[in-house]
Amino acid sequence: SHITRITAADLKGGKVSAHGTVTIDREVAGATSHEHGHVWIVLPKNAVTQIKKSSASVDLSRYRVIQALPGFPGTPLGWINRLDIVSNLESEWSSGKLPKSIAILTDTNLLHGYDGECFNTPGGPQIESWLSSDIHQFAAQFLGVKASGWAVMGTSTGGWCAPMIAIRHPDMFIAGASIAGYFKPQPNKSLSPAVSDQLKKEYDLRAIIKANHPKVAIFATIAPSDHGSYYQTIHFIDDMKNLISIRTINLKGQGHNFDAWLPAIKPALQWAGAEFARSK
Repeated sequence: SHITRITAADLKGGKVSAHGTVTIDREVAGATSHEHGHVWIVLPKNAVTQIKKSSASVDLSRYRVIQALPGFPGTPLGWINRLDIVSNLESEWSSGKLPKSIAILTDTNLLHGYDGECFNTPGGPQIESWLSSDIHQFAAQFLGVKASGWAVMGTSTGGWCAPMIAIRHPDMFIAGASIAGYFKPQPNKSLSPAVSDQLKKEYDLRAIIKANHPKVAIFATIAPSDHGSYYQTIHFIDDMKNLISIRTINLKGQGHNFDAWLPAIKPALQWAGAEFARSK
């Protein structure tokens, strides 16, 4: 199903920042996954101007794309309301550390109340296909951006999903950032042992990196007070640092919460900017 290109009409009802950044939300029906979910699209002022001035199909292909994922339970609104993604983007755009880019804040929890861990679960939600093929196809059609060379970042469970999706889809992503995430698949407890074992094998990131040598860069936060994330992250770095590019920052906040993660957003965006510059 073809999605028509964004026009000025699509900006109506969007949230406009003091700097002219516009955030709109759309429901997307995934062609591959057959899942439905929401995305919030953050458009810098110059993209907004281009959309408003364009009489024909607007071409936003010069904008890089950052996909941002929530944890579980959660929606992408956490990126707007708690992680100040709009003002963080604006400050990095104006500093020049991040090229003008479009952020696509993407639902990952497509089956209400079910922690799907961004897998394609046999007999369950096809979240991996939704995050990769479907959102890329939607963005290429609706925004006219390139469907490759993206950065993806996530918090908590989203901090498992982001590196996982980048490592498994290096044709689409060049960079995956884990903020308070983890690096081992943790299938839903409701799944049968056979399906659970299948998912653990299929989503074993160490094995995928060793077999495929994906050309993607990884960013990870290290926070000793956040035990669930801390041990998995340091072990992953230890095992993989010679096989894949990994940049780390230390977080001093306490526990596993938005306040602890907020200081990671700026360095994660600056890192994404550097990766974009490297892969022009």
